[in-house]
Amino acid sequence: MKTNNIKKSGHAKRAARALFLGAVTAAVFLVSFSGPTLAAEEDSFVLLNAGTALIEQGRYDEAIDVLTRAAKLKFPPEYDVDANYGLIYTNRGLAYYRKGFINEALADYETALALDPNNPDTLNNRGVIKEKKGDVAGALADYNAAIATNALSASAYINRASLLIEKKRSSEALKDLNNYILLVADNPEVYNLRGKIYLDQGKRELAAADFNRALFLAPGNRDATLNLGRLYIASKEYARAEETITRVITANPDDAEAYLLRSKARDGLGNKAGAQADRTKAKEINPNL
Repeated sequence: MKTNNIKKSGHAKRAARALFLGAVTAAVFLVSFSGPTLAAEEDSFVLLNAGTALIEQGRYDEAIDVLTRAAKLKFPPEYDVDANYGLIYTNRGLAYYRKGFINEALADYETALALDPNNPDTLNNRGVIKEKKGDVAGALADYNAAIATNALSASAYINRASLLIEKKRSSEALKDLNNYILLVADNPEVYNLRGKIYLDQGKRELAAADFNRALFLAPGNRDATLNLGRLYIASKEYARAEETITRVITANPDDAEAYLLRSKARDGLGNKAGAQADRTKAKEINPNL
């Protein structure tokens, strides 16, 4: 899976951890799949690629079926057989995860790691599952292992830092993010997360620099834009906050969190009617907010 996403500071709701969709361990193209059968004689690579494509299309039930069939076939011996079987289970685990079948996803990741123990994407994904199940130590161990295997694993760094922030270990999280930025200076999520730490610490100039850097790298980034709005509210720059948060609402009129945050800017401006309208809209979109 492409990285998606990532988590909570003292300001925002907990965000989803980033999981990866593994890349096929061979130079083959993704193929489209539009029916229950692919060919009279099924091929392991064709099925693996088709299942991967189906996950990217959000067709999880079909992906699970196709990848289950792939797991029953043999890969050509000239390829890395264990790594490719591991990839089948890693990607099927992601399909299960997207459907909300956490235990099935965990079982697939365990199988994948038995076949390919040092796959950083699978380690990261299993860490996400463990964290979701409340196994903080296990999640951190998997994120650590993913980073040890691949020092450039952005999702593992972000997931580990996000978990450390949640557990009130912000200084460790900040060290993580600083180290990653020394290696890779163009990941907007890393700057956004570091900016949230700085904002929590009251270091507004540093926070603003990081949010703006994230937006330079990913114009229109929803999380960085909202966090910049939070910074303006904290600085009592309510007009700038309102304008900034409104950009998110314009891009997605169903973003309940953005309406709720804009209500605070409008309260600061003395626009009580506008603030109440935003709170009402937020509740309409998400009654549990």
